[in-house]
Amino acid sequence: MKTTILIVLCSIALLLGVACSRKSSAGVVAGNTPKEMAQHVFEKYDCESCHTLGREGKFGFTPRGARLKEDSEGCVSMLTSMSVIVHVPEAERNAQQKTRASHFNEYGCAVCHQVNPGEMSLTQTGQELASLHLSCSEVQNLLARSE
Repeated sequence: MKTTILIVLCSIALLLGVACSRKSSAGVVAGNTPKEMAQHVFEKYDCESCHTLGREGKFGFTPRGARLKEDSEGCVSMLTSMSVIVHVPEAERNAQQKTRASHFNEYGCAVCHQVNPGEMSLTQTGQELASLHLSCSEVQNLLARSE
């Protein structure tokens, strides 16, 4: 009898966990296929303000994106810089570091990535997208596929 109750309770907990995980990610993505979900992410999180849908697995650039890339403030460069800047207390950051930190928020990086004193982590949105395998690079790969 106790074993049956335990199995029932575990089953309910498992079903609730699945239902909660589906509910939380439903607000982040829409679509049935991975490519449709990637398209939704690209549009919803304003990736298209800097990137165009390119070919051969690469994004192209809008005029704004090209300017940012030219200034060494593209996505990869920005995240790399912030992973170093995050270890410098705000009061001790130089002008370039302060500018980069400001641009990190302005360019939309903070939708998925968060900077806490001494560390970078993912926001709730970033965690949900990561759990669905929809990182920036995966969105790029999915959208570049010709299907």
